[in-house]
Amino acid sequence: MGASGSKGPTQKQMIDLQVRLTMVTKKLNTEARKREKERDKAKLEVAKCLKKGDRAGAQTYAETAIDKDNQRLKFLRLGQRYDRVKDKVKEQQTMASLTKDIGKVTKVMAQVQASMDTEATMEVMAQFEEQCMDLEVMSKVQNEAMEVTTAPPQEQVAQFLQQIAAEHSIEMSAESSVPQNELERRQYEAVKKSMEACQGPTV
Repeated sequence: MGASGSKGPTQKQMIDLQVRLTMVTKKLNTEARKREKERDKAKLEVAKCLKKGDRAGAQTYAETAIDKDNQRLKFLRLGQRYDRVKDKVKEQQTMASLTKDIGKVTKVMAQVQASMDTEATMEVMAQFEEQCMDLEVMSKVQNEAMEVTTAPPQEQVAQFLQQIAAEHSIEMSAESSVPQNELERRQYEAVKKSMEACQGPTV
C-alpha cells in the first residue's frame, strides 16, 4: 500500500488535470467579462443620474460599478493563477516524459558499454596501426626496386636513340637531354658514353 501511495500521477491524470484547469480558467474569464459589462452599465447610470441632478442615485450606481469592477479583477487574478498552475502541470508532464525517455536511453547505453571490451579494442587498433606501417614500408621498398629494375640497359637506350635519329635525319648530341635527379644523372652519363662510342672519334 505504501508503494502504491508513493506513485506519481499517470499521464492520463495529468492530461485530465490540464483540461479541468483550462475549463476553470475559461469560466473565470467569462465571469470577469460579465462583471466588466455590468460595471460599464452602472457607469452609464451614474452619468444619467448626474445629468438629472440625482446625486443619491448616482452614488448608488457608483458603488455598484466599483463593486462589479472589484469582482472583475478578482476573477481575472484567479484565472491568471489557474493559468500558472496549468503551465506548471504541463511542464511537469513534459519533464516526466523526458525522464522516462532518458531512462530508456541510459539502459541501452549501459548495455552497449557492458558489451564493449576496451582492452580488446585497443589491441586490435594497435595491430591495425602496425600493419599500416608495415604496408607503407613494403610499398616504399617495392617502388624503389621498380625504379631500378625497370630501367632498360643504357646501351639499348643509346642504340634506340641513334635509330630514331637516323630514321628522322636528326643529328644526335650527347647533351640533348638534361638529368633531373641522381639516377637520371647516372643514366645520362652512361648514355653519353654509349653514344660517343657509337659515333666513333670525330674527324
